[in-house]
Amino acid sequence: APPTRSATRNTMMKDVDTPHVTPIKGYAADTGKRKRSLDGTPDTSAPEVIALETLAVIDHSCKVPDHFFKAGPGFKGEVGGSIRVDEETLQTMLINVGEFSTKAGGSAANTARGLAAGFDIQTSLISAVGKDEWGALFTSSMRRAGVDASKTVIRDDPEARTGRCVCLVDKTGQRTMRPSFDDKHRLLPNEITPDMFRGSRWVVVNGYSYYSPGFLEAACDAASIAGCKVAMHLASFEIVRKFRPALTSLLASGKVHVVFANEDEARELVGGGDASSESIETDTKIE
Repeated sequence: APPTRSATRNTMMKDVDTPHVTPIKGYAADTGKRKRSLDGTPDTSAPEVIALETLAVIDHSCKVPDHFFKAGPGFKGEVGGSIRVDEETLQTMLINVGEFSTKAGGSAANTARGLAAGFDIQTSLISAVGKDEWGALFTSSMRRAGVDASKTVIRDDPEARTGRCVCLVDKTGQRTMRPSFDDKHRLLPNEITPDMFRGSRWVVVNGYSYYSPGFLEAACDAASIAGCKVAMHLASFEIVRKFRPALTSLLASGKVHVVFANEDEARELVGGGDASSESIETDTKIE
């Protein structure tokens, strides 16, 4: 008799190397556990992953009704995008949205925190914060998650302020970002050196760094010299649109090994932002 469907499935599954995942309870920084490398072995050397943000950012996340996007202060442009606002507009938005949650944010920082707290991977974050309450909140949040933030620069300038961002979340979960940054106090290209990356395997960057001219190119060059691979998050479709020439040139250089993008960002990059097609597959040829 032919084998049953269940028997066939069991035979096939014997050939599949299924990983066993054990949830990590609590933060590694609190449990005293030694961090692991990406291959699962304990590691006390350089961090496996280094995340770069030119300026640390605090996220204020709030759920908003649809009408807010039509009449709310500070909103202009497309839902799901990211448009910069001044600090006064950011404050006005927070007053009008009602309740919101506050935590350390930014795609690079979120990556470092997720790897450290969720997978016990040794990670480091290099960024810049102001000497203010938001900067203190950011660095303490990273440390509690088990991320090494010792190389994050605290700007002594009394006018330096840590970046902040209002994250508007609609009923579908779509996020629209309104960041407020002080460009004068960002990390500069000449502050990034290969020695910062030596011994590490990955450097994580994001598209927002294009607001600091030359930073991404300097970071990728330093990573290449140090023998690291680079992973990049495109940040938003508006970033792709605004910095397309520089971005396509960087990707064509081969210095970026992995790119993370949602559908809107991918469509903007490879399809010129054409929203007429039903899916990104019609705009993209995968080889």
